[in-house]
Amino acid sequence: TISGTVTDGQTGDPLPGATVQVQELGIGSATDVDGNFEFDIPAGEHIISVSFVGYRPGQKTVTITVGETTGVDFALQPRTETLDEIVVTGQGSGISSRRLSTTTEVVDAEELEAFPVGRIDQALQSQLPNAQIRLNSGQPGTTSLIRSRGPVSASGVTTPVIYVDGVRVDNSSAGTALDIGTGGARSSSIADIPLENIERIEFVKGGAATTLYGSDAANGVLQIFTKDGSAERSQLNFETRLGVETGTRDFLKYERTGDVIYDDALVQSYKLSGSGGVGDINYSFSGKMYENNSARVGNENIRYDLRTKVSASPLDKVRYSGTLAFVNNRFDRAINANSSFSPFSNIEGGQLFSTPDGVGPISDVPASEFGAVRDSLRGLDQIYDNLTEVRRFQTSQQLQINPVSSVTIDASAGVDYRIENNKEILSNELLAELGSSGQSQIADYDREFLGLTLNANVNHEASYKFLDFTTNIGFQVFREEITITRIDATDVPDGNQTVNAGSETTGFDNITEIAQQGYYIKENVGFGDRLFLDLGLRADNNSAFGSDVALQVYPSAGLSYIVSDEPVIAEVLPEDVVSSIKLRGNYGVSGNFPAAFAGDRLINVNAFLGQTSYSFADPGDPNLGPERVTTWEVGGDLGFVNDRFRLGVTYYQAKTEDALFDAPFPSSTGQNNQVRNLGEIENKGFEIAGNFTILNQADYGLTLNASANTLTNEVISNGGTSQFNNGGFTFLGTFVDEGQPIGFLQGGNPIFNDDGTIAEIEQNAVLGDPNPDLFGSMSLQARYKGLSLFASADYQRGAQGVNVDDVLRFFSGVQDEDRFPNPEGLDTPPALAGDATFFDLAGVWVEDTDYLKVRLISLDYRIPASVLPSQLRSLSVGASVTNPLNFTSSSFDPEVSGSENAAGTVAGVFGFGTISPPRQWTLTLNVGL
Repeated sequence: TISGTVTDGQTGDPLPGATVQVQELGIGSATDVDGNFEFDIPAGEHIISVSFVGYRPGQKTVTITVGETTGVDFALQPRTETLDEIVVTGQGSGISSRRLSTTTEVVDAEELEAFPVGRIDQALQSQLPNAQIRLNSGQPGTTSLIRSRGPVSASGVTTPVIYVDGVRVDNSSAGTALDIGTGGARSSSIADIPLENIERIEFVKGGAATTLYGSDAANGVLQIFTKDGSAERSQLNFETRLGVETGTRDFLKYERTGDVIYDDALVQSYKLSGSGGVGDINYSFSGKMYENNSARVGNENIRYDLRTKVSASPLDKVRYSGTLAFVNNRFDRAINANSSFSPFSNIEGGQLFSTPDGVGPISDVPASEFGAVRDSLRGLDQIYDNLTEVRRFQTSQQLQINPVSSVTIDASAGVDYRIENNKEILSNELLAELGSSGQSQIADYDREFLGLTLNANVNHEASYKFLDFTTNIGFQVFREEITITRIDATDVPDGNQTVNAGSETTGFDNITEIAQQGYYIKENVGFGDRLFLDLGLRADNNSAFGSDVALQVYPSAGLSYIVSDEPVIAEVLPEDVVSSIKLRGNYGVSGNFPAAFAGDRLINVNAFLGQTSYSFADPGDPNLGPERVTTWEVGGDLGFVNDRFRLGVTYYQAKTEDALFDAPFPSSTGQNNQVRNLGEIENKGFEIAGNFTILNQADYGLTLNASANTLTNEVISNGGTSQFNNGGFTFLGTFVDEGQPIGFLQGGNPIFNDDGTIAEIEQNAVLGDPNPDLFGSMSLQARYKGLSLFASADYQRGAQGVNVDDVLRFFSGVQDEDRFPNPEGLDTPPALAGDATFFDLAGVWVEDTDYLKVRLISLDYRIPASVLPSQLRSLSVGASVTNPLNFTSSSFDPEVSGSENAAGTVAGVFGFGTISPPRQWTLTLNVGL
């Protein structure tokens, strides 16, 4: 017999449930509530191993004598929590991250709630160390770009797939053919995903991690999990946030532009949340009301969120949970970017006003006359009507069955239903103010999304001696239906809000349906709880594939090795220097499916002179399949000084084969463009993330987080087709071509003589790359007793963009200083005295877009429980500021964009008449009962 006790090596506390075993014999026991164990063992010399979640394993060699009890005790040392963190996204069911060869970035509820924002993409900014999140505009509800390992597609979306409690949700960040023109400020389906009642968010990227999600996961997977209640403790929380929003003026050419378009505005939110349980029934809920009067004149945002979750065990070994969420999001848009009556873009574009010297920019208007000018311009924003209302309903129904202890069956079904209505009214009053003789009009746009998801998987765990197996088999079905309708009415009397009041109406609609079914198997084999082999396979069929395309198969394989858990190494490894070492490597394939009907031969049906007419549309491609992104990566996770300093390093290389290019046919064929599997794209780079616990005492602590990600993006092959444009403007667009990065900038490039004249003009020159060479984030957390400070920022380097506002100033004769060389200080730079057009001069408006942006600084204080009345569980107060500081190399905001292609792959490249994310100064009160 062998007996002993397993304890925490730092505190001496017993560890109940620790596993004690003789691996080569396959026998052992678990410790009881006091950390004790005892079991029979054959006589002789044996190696006894002990393991416990969150601790480094122990191992001792003992000699057992017949008829005697041999005593041996173990004191296990705590190890990094990240090795044993349970994640779902990389496996299909909960599994310890130590077993995975891929990395999963996790953001918990506390980190999310630190951000006083109403959008999930804003809350995640600078929170995901290996991803970039950039807002295209500071106006409410607009698109954001979420990208980790570079653009894997030339014409497809770059947004990751998003799941909420296992249900795939609408993640559109691209425009449609029937959009109401908003100058780049397109609506985003991500902006109204409910942020309330979230327990954690997991983000994975790379082929091996996303294989389980198949033909739609090449951009990564973002999975959201909501909170469960607990019968052990009921609680209720009330939180209110009050603050002021101010416009960001950092990138304005004229200070007076801000005086025209900005007013300080009230921001307020009220949130009630709670959780608890009765018997086997647990519940949680959260509801929030949010109002932002908006610093931008003409903007306003009112939003209501509600989410609830109920869990119960109606039968032994059966667990049910259901979630319901509803969002009503309403926002007004101001006139943006490319519009002849946008006060913002017109002022910044060098609009000329009456001045004592004739005409000039707004900065030359006398102070005595500026008030009248400001009121007139603000009036345009105030009588322009562009209102969007989104109503969104989500539900997930999940069932978990444990027929035996080693088998778990999970099944879920859910719906995401989203209706967006956008209405723009150009009234007679507005047209009269503009001096236009045009007709008043209403554009009414509706987009209805219905997504249905069905998942089921079986998870089996088994062990044999020193081997253990985790097997996951499952299938997934989803279906998406999108119906878009637009009605335009002209000659509408002022005061009317409906299109039926117009003298003439024109209607358009568009219907798309996508369905996919996928089957997967994932096997994870552990050798001695320190070496793990990870294998996966997914097979998909998708309705967007061409008629001749067979089932698509996506394999993956990976290996991870916890070197520091190897007993021989653990004994000699100085814990106070190097405390944990994990090595990992993997290979995997995932995909992007084409748009609905992209592979079909289509005919346009049009009205002509009261009759029906026909014309050719897409030629069709029966062999059209998904883009296939093959990724391999190697890396390691290291812990130093008792895991107070942790470092993760990954090198990856991802190659997109069969890339979907919307490339033209030779003009001699007479055929329209057709999306085809033509190209190859390569992304590669390093991902480095560090967590540094500088201080960690009971009363105080200091933690720093930082990341750095390199990126090299290149089109390896264009499949024999010519280069094509995928966004931008006529004079300077973004293009796709072999040997260049996706969306490279191309246009005329002037080369100047020493005297400022033009020596030559290089036509169709490569002028820049919109993709950064380096990006990352950083954050700081400090605490002293109940006081805590948090700050976060992100950055990029090595990308270029275009200052389109300055191009407009060029047409107005208002030149930016130092834009053109002028060594003699002439009134007109020598380059402008010749015959060069602005097409020839395109390169002068391209700038480096390096930036460092501080996203949040917050200070919170939790009142000590000892001074609170017994009725209160907690009480805290806080103050925060969002977007407080911007440091950039460009004269325009390198994050926002007034123009992009439909897929959003060039977002943030064209600085044009678009406000930056505003600053918010907020006070918070949180009361817990």
